[in-house]
Amino acid sequence: LEALIISHRNGALEEVVSPIMNQWLTRWGLVSESTDIDIARVTVALGTILGILLHKFAEIEFVNWQLPIFGLSRAVHDAKPSTTPLPEFDFIDFQATSDNEIRNVLAMAAAEIIGKIGYSSATVSRIARRSNLSTGTIYNTYESKEDLLVDALSMLLHLNRQETLDHETQGLKSNKLVDGFTAQFTAGLLASRHKWQRFRHEAFLAARINPRVRGVIAQVHAAEIATARNTFPGGKFPLEILDGIVLGGQAVSLGYTLILDSCEQSRRGDYLGITEAIADIANSF
Repeated sequence: LEALIISHRNGALEEVVSPIMNQWLTRWGLVSESTDIDIARVTVALGTILGILLHKFAEIEFVNWQLPIFGLSRAVHDAKPSTTPLPEFDFIDFQATSDNEIRNVLAMAAAEIIGKIGYSSATVSRIARRSNLSTGTIYNTYESKEDLLVDALSMLLHLNRQETLDHETQGLKSNKLVDGFTAQFTAGLLASRHKWQRFRHEAFLAARINPRVRGVIAQVHAAEIATARNTFPGGKFPLEILDGIVLGGQAVSLGYTLILDSCEQSRRGDYLGITEAIADIANSF
């Protein structure tokens, strides 16, 4: 998994990893002869596995994956080709939005560099060049490079998860839960999100050995669950179901976008069919 993420920014490693990954995905059915719904089934199933493994890089406390795995595996099994048009979504312009414009500029520059060369290789001089700010300005804003990178991770990962939660909340409130789930899959297909997906993958990779990064991601995930609980106190879903929906979304979005980055066939999957099955299962509780 680590080699797969690094291979997206290391040409020599990609020459080794890419054929292995392609063989694995082909063996599981990501081939041109497969139907769109079968492509989606395989992508979501494998994406769930990869996503949970990557999620564990940032886990501080035990996470109970039993319910998300049960729900997603059942949805993959039950999914049928979609019969309705794909909903239209309004996706945010992915920008840091703090009250400090220098922080915003530096966060965006840091995120782009982390996505391209990895967390540990992101230097103050590189960020200064990308942001068109001086190193002096950076050190007037942050005491260290680590403080800058951690702040960028916190701002942008919160933004990413809040957008997902907003779509799911809108779907829950309008009794169109399928739309909330579908938005997450649709966002993964947007070309404009490609570099931010790589940034998120690199953040989780860094969390494996960096306790500050691990702590930031844990805070982001805990805040998402807390927000979901506060939005629907005593609502339609028991807390364990609501937590399972959030956890499943976190994991699937990680692994799903990794596969999109590795296999062109996965981009034509009928993910609406999958989300219709997920919504049916969630609504059955």
